[in-house]
Amino acid sequence: MLMERGGELTKHVIRAYNPSLEKTIIYFTGIPNYIGNTIPTELGRTITLMPNDYNYLYFSHFLYYLHTYGEENTWIVAGLLSVTRISELGGTVKAGIRTTREGNLNKQIICKRVGTTVVCIINVTESVKRYGGVSLDELFQGKILTIDYPTAADSPPVVKVYGTDGKQYTNIVDPQTMGTLSRNLLTVSGLEKILGDDRSITVADPNKVLDEETTIVGFGDKSISEINGIVERIMPVQLEEAEEAASALVSQTVVSSGGNRMKKTKSKLKKRRRSRRHRPNNTRKLKKRAHKHSRRRSVRSCYKK
Repeated sequence: MLMERGGELTKHVIRAYNPSLEKTIIYFTGIPNYIGNTIPTELGRTITLMPNDYNYLYFSHFLYYLHTYGEENTWIVAGLLSVTRISELGGTVKAGIRTTREGNLNKQIICKRVGTTVVCIINVTESVKRYGGVSLDELFQGKILTIDYPTAADSPPVVKVYGTDGKQYTNIVDPQTMGTLSRNLLTVSGLEKILGDDRSITVADPNKVLDEETTIVGFGDKSISEINGIVERIMPVQLEEAEEAASALVSQTVVSSGGNRMKKTKSKLKKRRRSRRHRPNNTRKLKKRAHKHSRRRSVRSCYKK
């Protein structure tokens, strides 16, 4: 395929084992530009000698760092590669064979950061994997995903799925094996499991797509500018939903906590009043008794004399 039409990713790797913050920031600011005016269904790449988990960030880590350090409103295209674990039987040999065979990529991610939200397209073709009885090609065809990262550290990043018409799809959820808490929603971990089944996924050779007239062949030949228009229609709906949820949570918290606080304060005041009324009486009685005893002693002492 001719370079002016695109189809080749410029090599861009990172030592993914415990990368420092400085190296991670340099990695995202130094992403090379994509050359070409189309993103075909199959992308070529320079084969690396080291295993994928050595050269590339894991799928969930890449999205998180993109949300934190990525350039805003800059689309990135990258390949998605699965990882063969060294702990598997013959893992080292399998990892080497898998790495040398992955010169062509038919599983891609096209993503960008909008504010604190990551927007992405999963472009999959000719996949043998299925989820819920549906092939991954059909599952993600014409879908735009938005990923919101909550402020609470223990809350998972939630993925919402939209069609090109702006309609939200709620039928794509985490696999049931992940537990009951995530059955009714899709998280980044769940998305990774759908893509990789029992294997971890890495993001290979990210390239910036700067030309807005670049078309994505596996996404209905829509251009980047057309997809930007769809995202602009989706994002206001998301912001409105988030504001409504936040305002409902605030109002509920104020009512419940206010009621509890009044009750506690009232009971404390009652206890204090009772104790204040009671203590002076006890004190008076004790003083009177002590006074009587002292008079009796003095009278008896007089009689003895």
